[in-house]
Amino acid sequence: MKVKQLIFSVLIALMSLVWASHTYAANYALDFDGTNDYIDVGDLDLGSTFTIEAWIYSRANNARQGIFSTRSGNASGSTQLEYGLCLGGSKNICFTNDSDTRLLTQSGLYAENTWHHFAVSITPTSRTLYYNGSAVQTDSIPNYTPTDNDDAKVIGQGTSGAQFFNGLIDELRIWGDVRT
Repeated sequence: MKVKQLIFSVLIALMSLVWASHTYAANYALDFDGTNDYIDVGDLDLGSTFTIEAWIYSRANNARQGIFSTRSGNASGSTQLEYGLCLGGSKNICFTNDSDTRLLTQSGLYAENTWHHFAVSITPTSRTLYYNGSAVQTDSIPNYTPTDNDDAKVIGQGTSGAQFFNGLIDELRIWGDVRT
């Protein structure tokens, strides 16, 4: 698992360098247009305990927008970290999967056109959402284990090949353990 994390970190760093030549004032962040941009990170097995974190600069709040997703086709065990109009809210962040298991922050959590840090930590028995370093939503769940599926693992896109991200994503990291 550590080798996969290292490979993924190197891949993200290389993508950031490539995108840096096309980024104007974004200070090397990945720039998504909200229409059709995304990055397929290949076959990545998250395991049963992990943390996903990223710095987000959103330009719009008019739809659900994927930050990181393994649920392009809603496959069993798939997961997604998203923001925007999550599950009926507005300007919130949520972590969803293929069933009714989800975490959701209150509406109006963040402002557009400003950098924010979001993270989600998952174990087989609990999940926690973080906003700018503070836990904002935690729940206990019985035996939740995301499964490795055949769906694309993507940055900047969500469910069913839609829910494109509109803004900047920087320092996206996926850890094989719980970070706080």
